[in-house]
Amino acid sequence: SGGASIYGKTFADENFNNNHNKSGLLSMVNFGPNTNASQFFISSIALPYFDGKYVE
Repeated sequence: SGGASIYGKTFADENFNNNHNKSGLLSMVNFGPNTNASQFFISSIALPYFDGKYVE
């Protein structure tokens, strides 16, 4: 579901400096470039295919 964040409906990607290389990482859900909102996920395994797609 999700809703608005303190930055509005969506906001820009911050950076992709970190990798999804282990479990327990918090990342923002998005629907394409610069579409972050108020949803997030916590990884339970390494997710290298999320690198460059989801801001950690």
